[in-house]
Amino acid sequence: MDSVDYLGIIGFIISIISLGFAIFIYFNHDKKIKSQEVLINEYQLKTHQEAETEKKKALIKANIIKKNKGSYAIKVFNSGNSIAKNIRVKIYLDDKEDTEEDILSITENPFPFAMLSPHDNAEISFMAFYGTPSTFYVKTMWDDLFDTDRENIQLLHRP
Repeated sequence: MDSVDYLGIIGFIISIISLGFAIFIYFNHDKKIKSQEVLINEYQLKTHQEAETEKKKALIKANIIKKNKGSYAIKVFNSGNSIAKNIRVKIYLDDKEDTEEDILSITENPFPFAMLSPHDNAEISFMAFYGTPSTFYVKTMWDDLFDTDRENIQLLHRP
């Protein structure tokens, strides 16, 4: 064998090694991409499921607004994405829920309310006299497509 044959064999061996290395790199890269795709798909599925769950939830909140001198309203509104049904409101002086509604001179109370669509509201009107507490708890309870008897407790301050 002469040197040309050795160069041909060496060239062939180098090309086989290069081909093997290229195949190894391809499959290694493909494996990484597929594992990333699995993670991305799981994340997208989780995000979609969370969005679907949020579409079923209503969120009932309350604020106090001043109407006239000594006249206020507790504005109860749905800030969620779903219809709230059977909305109930309880007013307490402290977080023990032992005093209810007699702490305010309520003049108009439409609750329990049958239904509040998203971004709708209803008001509980009350008068504030000397001795009327300026801070109290409002507990709202409702049913929606997500669950029944959901609740939100807020500490409200009269302006």
